[in-house]
Amino acid sequence: MWPGAGGLEDGQKTGQILTSIILAEFINPRIRAAPTPRQKTDEGTPMNRYERLMKRIDEGERILIDGATGTEIERRGVPQLDNAWNGGGALSHPDILRTVHEDYIREGAEIVISNTFATHRHVLVDARVEDQFEQLNRRSVELAREARDRMAAPDVLVSGGISYWSFTENWPEPEDLRGNAEEQAAVMAKAGADLLMLEMMVDIDSMLVVHEAARTSGLPVWVGLSCERAPSGAMTLLRGGELADALDALAGREVPLVNIMHTEVEDIDACLDVIQERWPGPVGVYAHSARWEGHVCIFDNTIQPDTYANHAQSWLGRGVQVIGGCCGMGVDHIRALRGILSVGSGASAGFLVDHVSRVFGAPERQLPRHADSPLGQLAGEVWQLRGVRILRLASRSEASLATRINEHGL
Repeated sequence: MWPGAGGLEDGQKTGQILTSIILAEFINPRIRAAPTPRQKTDEGTPMNRYERLMKRIDEGERILIDGATGTEIERRGVPQLDNAWNGGGALSHPDILRTVHEDYIREGAEIVISNTFATHRHVLVDARVEDQFEQLNRRSVELAREARDRMAAPDVLVSGGISYWSFTENWPEPEDLRGNAEEQAAVMAKAGADLLMLEMMVDIDSMLVVHEAARTSGLPVWVGLSCERAPSGAMTLLRGGELADALDALAGREVPLVNIMHTEVEDIDACLDVIQERWPGPVGVYAHSARWEGHVCIFDNTIQPDTYANHAQSWLGRGVQVIGGCCGMGVDHIRALRGILSVGSGASAGFLVDHVSRVFGAPERQLPRHADSPLGQLAGEVWQLRGVRILRLASRSEASLATRINEHGL
């Protein structure tokens, strides 16, 4: 039985010991080693901005990314391309697109995604602007980089977004998909993207083709899965295949992080249930909330920013480390997310109980769950110190922490 489950005095002692151990073994060393542009890798070479961000994720930090780009430039008056949605903004209205990126950076976004969801070659063929393929993909990345420079935010990452969604149901054959994705990824890498984020991966076979193709760029590749609930109740990708099977297919493929994105807010928790069973790595969420008339976004029932932030707070409590918004989510939504990340309110004993029990194998029934218990107080202290996830401790720190806890007989 954990000390503290039966007596206040013992519980206070437990809380004090756990607090001191966690501070000594993990939090304070991480604060002292806060990433800077001069920080070195184990090999002695300077870390780039992506490596610094991943180090923070590995150490349990939460990262804010941007909101929607395509629907946001549409909201601000950029016209759509026939059959290519809002993919033309980099050439038709570059100032508006750049300003959207700047607005997200101003609100604290640490990753901005290029406006390239609808600039895959097969989409531009359908829109009869295939000749703009290189320009649209290059300028979209460049405009995000320009926004970073104008905002004097050198640590912000620019991600090249890659999708194979079709607005005409004209889905590309696998070999065409592979070649086009390789070319798109190469353009983005040359334009200065820090990473690539695959978006709206909606079937397993195409997802694997695009992932393999994107990796030829030499950039790290995150995978974004878009899901819905099947009549059976299982969470599936939008064009078929269970989420669990998609995650299994990605195992061993050097995927640093999986995002659940362009998925209804009310379905995110069910997706996280699957992820917690099948995916051991970091997870991000950027849900959507919009009503559609054809391919036009109607903003009359988009979720309110504070309501979305409340949902996001619960997802963070389940271990999500990268949080942002997709279609319909604008600057106000990112501002609301920044508020919950900076304030860190709403901590609960359950947050820490879950992760302590998963790391050390302690049965949950042995741990006190009351919010006013010493463990609950400890959870609040840990949350305020940038919301450290016990589950994501580096293996070296995890072993040391386990040893110290065992020494105290906890």
